[in-house]
Amino acid sequence: MVNYYEIFLERRNVFFVLSMAGLAILFSFLFSYLLSLFGLQLINPIDCHSFTEKIIVAVVLAPLFESWIFQYLPFFYLQKLYKEETGLFKWFYIVISTLLFSIQHYYSIWYIIAMIVPGILLAYSFLHFYALYKNLIVPFWFIVIIHALVNLIATLSDYLP
Repeated sequence: MVNYYEIFLERRNVFFVLSMAGLAILFSFLFSYLLSLFGLQLINPIDCHSFTEKIIVAVVLAPLFESWIFQYLPFFYLQKLYKEETGLFKWFYIVISTLLFSIQHYYSIWYIIAMIVPGILLAYSFLHFYALYKNLIVPFWFIVIIHALVNLIATLSDYLP
């Protein structure tokens, strides 16, 4: 039986999760800064909601549903099409997962573009954890955690001066 507690608290996994979340956050801040130089801003429809609603939607619900739809399901179905996980399979998965993830954030063309790097990081992370544990549950929950961390930092950053 798999000991999920040990897996999720293993030092290398915690480091990987924090690294991927940190890279996604860093990219988001850099991209937002570049847009601001041209007088543009990333607007998310959830911005007009209360703090509690933002936390429930952005930190709990979105990571669960988006990770299921845009990382888990593409991997699951591509795995059925490709019997072996070759390099082509991995690239195809990253492209499909990233496109679906990015396009789903259709609030503006800039938002879609801004979601490409986080989408790549989430897809890559899914592949990383699948390669380590050879089951779909572990990578799914790690992706949910990474996504929730990124959304939590983004939500909290809205309240900084």
